[in-house]
Amino acid sequence: MLTATERLATRAARAFGTWRRSLVAVLSGHLEYEDPATLRIRAKDFRAEVLDTLVGYLALGAPRTLHRDPARPLWEQADAVASEVWHDSPVDPWSVPEADIQAQLERMQHTELSIVDGPETEQPTVMVPDTVDELLELSGPAQKAPRGARAEARPDDAHARRHRPRGADGDAGHEAGADVPYGRWGVAGPVTS
Repeated sequence: MLTATERLATRAARAFGTWRRSLVAVLSGHLEYEDPATLRIRAKDFRAEVLDTLVGYLALGAPRTLHRDPARPLWEQADAVASEVWHDSPVDPWSVPEADIQAQLERMQHTELSIVDGPETEQPTVMVPDTVDELLELSGPAQKAPRGARAEARPDDAHARRHRPRGADGDAGHEAGADVPYGRWGVAGPVTS
């Protein structure tokens, strides 16, 4: 029964491919802005939607036959194509032979659940460092650390320059010998330049 439903979904996917290569699809302009990758995704989604519709037909029965609308792209008409392939060769879920049902029930009764469920997997624990020192300690030796992490810790020159007031001529704004909040290495002291 499921194999027959899969075959119907495959027929619908082939109908999508035939439509995509048809002159009607090209002249209608639906494919103008579609590249091959997008069309593959649309075809995959189309087949999945058709299969979902066909499984619904197995449970609830098929409605009246729906027809395609040539003004719309086929990927928007999965229900109409599903209806067409279903009415060409419907699948009767009650026509499964009793022997097949019994064989499936036997297989289900003798299935070991540990094979189906699989072993429990433990969640990995992740240690998140609270400080930079802990991070450096966890990252291992400096030779194996990423390139940016190997730099020696020293005060930031750019930070010191950013936080000094500027004068009208663009210099640091201080006379030689004046104390500045941040010197060359971030330490307060006299300006020597």
